[in-house]
Amino acid sequence: GKYWLTVTDANGCVASDTIVVYWPDNVGTIPGTNTTITLFPNPARTEVYVKIEGEVAQKYVLELLSTQGLILSRVETETAMQLTHKVPVNDLSAGVYFLRVRAGNAAAVLKLIVNK
Repeated sequence: GKYWLTVTDANGCVASDTIVVYWPDNVGTIPGTNTTITLFPNPARTEVYVKIEGEVAQKYVLELLSTQGLILSRVETETAMQLTHKVPVNDLSAGVYFLRVRAGNAAAVLKLIVNK
């Protein structure tokens, strides 16, 4: 949300500023694990980054899906506990997509918005 802050000191001097606080709705957890997935920026224009933070080193599969469930791209990562992977979206039309992150038999799905 957007907040306005005004501070007045003991001498009557006044200063104001605007503060924007974002609550991330682009964070998910792979069920049954403590692995967190962060998708940023969201909305995206040309690329989006997927940050994965887990407790066990493993490979992850990243799948970009249409709203109809079609796999538009698929990448298998290297084995790691933590990583950040860039996913290009500049060839996609503006709209809603999903990013599925698989670890073994479990998966998290996050909504991605592409703006042009």
